[in-house]
Formats: sequence, structure tokens, C-alpha cells
Amino acid sequence: MNLSTITRYTALAGVLSAQPLLAQAVSISAIADGDLVVTTGNTTGATSVVTAASGQDLSTGLLLETLPLPAQTAQAQAQTGLFVHQDANSAGARMHSVAWTAASGNGMPFAGTGTSRILVQVTLHQSMTLDVSFRASVIACATAPTGRAWVDIGNDGTIDAQATPGASLFGIESHNLTVTMPAGTTDILLGTELVLPAIDTFGQVVETVAGFTIEPGHASILWEGVSCGAQLNAEPLLNGDVRFWVGGQQLGDLPFLIIGNNRNAQPFPIVPGCNLLVTPDVLIPLPTWSYHHVPMAGLNGQLFAQGALLRPQALFLSPAGLFTSQRIAIGLQ
Repeated sequence: MNLSTITRYTALAGVLSAQPLLAQAVSISAIADGDLVVTTGNTTGATSVVTAASGQDLSTGLLLETLPLPAQTAQAQAQTGLFVHQDANSAGARMHSVAWTAASGNGMPFAGTGTSRILVQVTLHQSMTLDVSFRASVIACATAPTGRAWVDIGNDGTIDAQATPGASLFGIESHNLTVTMPAGTTDILLGTELVLPAIDTFGQVVETVAGFTIEPGHASILWEGVSCGAQLNAEPLLNGDVRFWVGGQQLGDLPFLIIGNNRNAQPFPIVPGCNLLVTPDVLIPLPTWSYHHVPMAGLNGQLFAQGALLRPQALFLSPAGLFTSQRIAIGLQ
């Protein structure tokens, strides 16, 4: 083994076993971009109006819903909601507006949410490659097709996805992009527009949805080869790590993670049929029955990983005391 090889192994081990100096952090928040209003009523004069003020913090979500109209009069309901989520491997928001009118009671009912706009802000500590999926949809069962939903990534006035019911009373537009989102805050505008006028006494319903989800795009995962008694799972996280788990463990097993710069196909002499599928550049003992996070933010190129289970109690009985997983190719950007 020459000096360059030792240096490469040492550098790789250092990068993969220590937390990065600038760990990634992702946060998501939301505010009302203008007043949010839901309204119902009928031509007898009965109404119900519920509002949320412009600038209101909606980071924990929102549900605006009208109250029932007086008995014996035509009924209607309108609702606008926002669901914001964030976990280790995804974040996003979904805005949902719906209105319906009933076909019975006195007077002609009407309902709607008008134009509703919610500004969602995604903040990154560092620039990061992300997989972004966004979607707008409208489903209408109404005398006159109505409703609109849209998503504006960057809040720059350019609509990235928009849906209207059209003649089919159904509209949907969705996209999936891999983008490099800059450090700092990126604005994403979610909008819906919905009005059911009092045009007749037939029941009507319209649903509009606008939303997006971001997932880590810095690491792609591809399973290769054949496992030999163990399984290795890998999952990129929004903080820049890749989370590993070695499956197939039994009580007393010692799990390991093997990471290498290259593919390999070296048989284990004492374990017939089991192969070392990666170059053993780094060997990381893992805690049993738990995930292990390996920081990979800022790395580029490709690494390979394999899981192994050492079963000490079986080594004295047969050569089948070592079990290996399939190989995982990790593309980093």
C-alpha cells in the first residue's frame, strides 16, 4: 500500500466518521399573503364569513371553515386549510380549498374562498441539491366549471404549475425537478381561487389543491448485486447525511458498514457464496438495532457501501458466522 493510498483512505475515513463543520439545516414556515376569507350564504340573506388576517403565521397549519347556515335555508360550506410538514427526509406544504352547496332548503346557496394566497418560506443554512415536486389540481362538480390552483416557486410572478377544471371538470398539473436551492430563504407561493355563485338550487362542489414537497437530492441510491443473509438500507436526509440500517440482525450480532471508493467482487474464503462487493476502504462498527448517520454533504462523485453482520455465536459452530448485504452505489453531488 503506497502513501497516496493511505492518504486517500485516511481522508475518506475522516470525512465519513466526523460531523461536517457546517452542518445543513432546513426550516420551513408559512404566512398568509393577503387576507384569507371563506364565505357561505344563500339568497334569504343568511351568511357565514371566517377570516385570517394578512401576515398571520401559518407555520403550524391552518383550518378556516364556515359555520352552518340557519335551519330550513339552503346550506353551503367553504373551507381553506394548510398542512405544513417537515421530517428528516422531506418537507413541504399543501393548501386545500373546497366549497359545496346543497340542493335543498329555502333560497339559492353560494360559497367560496375567493383568491387565497399563502407564502411558504424554505430556509437553508447552505446551498443544497433538492428534488422538488409540486402539483396543482382542481376537481369540479358544478353547473359552471370554476376554480383555480397554482404554485409559484420563487414568488417571482412566473406560475410553475397551474390547474383549472376546463370542460372536463378536472384539471391537474404536476412537475418534478432537481434544483440547487441557494443558501438563505426561498419563497414559494401557493394560491387557490374558488367561487360557487348562487346560480341555481342544484348541489355543487369544487376542490382545489396546491402544494409542494422537497426531498434531499445530494445523494442517489442504487442497489446492486446479491445479498447473503443481511440487508443494507440507505436513505438521504435533508441535513446532508445518509442514514444507514443493517437488517437481518439477531441478538448478539455485531453490525458493520463497509464504505469504499470502488466496486469489488471478492469471495470470503470462510463463507461460501458471500462476497465482499466494495473495496474495504472504511469499516464503521454500527450500534445494534438502530440507524447510523454518515455525513456526506459537500462530497461529489460516487461511493459504494455494503453491510455486514458478524455473528460470534455461530462462528464456533459453522463458517456461516458472517453475513453480507447487497451493494449500494451512492451518487453524490
